[in-house]
Amino acid sequence: MYTMLWTRGRDFPLVMLSGRLRCPKCGSRRVAVGITMPSNAGSAAARMVR
Repeated sequence: MYTMLWTRGRDFPLVMLSGRLRCPKCGSRRVAVGITMPSNAGSAAARMVR
């Protein structure tokens, strides 16, 4: 997530994320994106915004 924030910026729309990714095994651009927040999501999000 930190790399995405650094390279795409805080305002990058998550709906566009799958179009920027590629499967590391086969190179396909047909990927599905799933985002899972850690159990301490509030504190993690606060650290990312700073």
